[in-house]
Formats: sequence, C-alpha cells, structure tokens
Amino acid sequence: INISGAAPMYMLPLFVTVRLSAANNAYFATTWTLGAQFALISVAVSVSLFAEGSHTVGNLLKKMSKCFWILVILMTPIMIIFFIFGRSILGIFGPAYAENGWVLLLLLTFGAVPDATTSVYVSMLRVTKRLRSAAMLNTGMAFLTVVIAWVLLPVFGISGVGVAWLVAQSAGSIAAILDFAVVRRTMAALPAIVPVDLASMDGVPLVESRAL
Repeated sequence: INISGAAPMYMLPLFVTVRLSAANNAYFATTWTLGAQFALISVAVSVSLFAEGSHTVGNLLKKMSKCFWILVILMTPIMIIFFIFGRSILGIFGPAYAENGWVLLLLLTFGAVPDATTSVYVSMLRVTKRLRSAAMLNTGMAFLTVVIAWVLLPVFGISGVGVAWLVAQSAGSIAAILDFAVVRRTMAALPAIVPVDLASMDGVPLVESRAL
C-alpha cells in the first residue's frame, strides 16, 4: 500500500529529466517540494486516524469527519498563500522558477483537496481491514499519475505532471466516494465497543467481532 502510494514521488523526477531536461527537473523539484506540504499534512492526519481507529474503531464516521475538518483548518491558509503569493515564492529561486513552476504549483494546490480525501479514505480502508481495496486505490492512482505524466510532459512541460496528479487524485476521490456510499450504513451502525472488520467487502471472510 505504502510503496504504491510513494512510487510516483520517485519516478516523476526521472520522467521529467528523460522527457524534458535536467533544468526542467530543477524547476519541477522546487515546485514539487512546495506542493508536497499538502501531502505531508494529509498523511500526518490520516496516520492519526489509522492509529486511533486501530485502537478502537467505534464512531469511525465521526473520526473521519474530524480528520477532514482538521485538514480544512490546516490546509486552507497554505492554499490561499500559494494562490496569492505562489509566483512570488517561486521567484525567490529565480525568474525562471516562477515562469516554469507557477502553473504546476496551482495544479498541485487544487489537487490537495482530492489528495487529502484519498489519504483519509485509505486509512479508513486499513482500519476496516480492507487492505485489498486500499492497495488497489493507491496503485490505481499511482498508475494513472505516471502514465498521464509520461504522455503530457512533452506537451505541457512540467505542468503535465500537475495535470496527471490532479486527474489521478480526482479519480481516486470519486472511487472513494462511490465506495463510501456503499459501506456508510454498515459503518454508521457500528457500536463504539465492537471492532469492525469489513474485509468481506474485498472477498475476505468476516472475522468474528468481540466486545472489548
């Protein structure tokens, strides 16, 4: 699950260098590092959900809602800063960074919302032991990201990576929302003291639940 989620982070810089140039990779790396602040926040919050949910999975819906509100509070100020001052921030590294990285930074900022959604949902899938679904979601988004980025890099430059990231995360969010619509009633009915196992949703037999 973690490997597939992290794969694009290691592959994309190589793609930029191969499809464009080392100079473009410098613009990409700087901009990507700025945009990665959103991923750091969403991962930290989703890991806390996984830790708390693994201890006691009751009221999982409320815990997920709390995570989303925390993400809104933490990410909104950064998004506003990037929208307004992103070009100036990139300009600190040089005019070429602002010129080449500004659109990419905007795309990464827009992509922060679906990225946060999928991060939290993957943690929920792990808590409910639906590891197959979590792996498929992360792998699918990673595959879309690298394939679309490879195709779009020669056309849109490093902004093509931003398009690929936004498309992949948005597709993952749609898949998560559709899946959530199916399992929501089951999750809402869970008492706070009974561990949940929705693994049967992935074709794995349910594990007998026991009161704590």
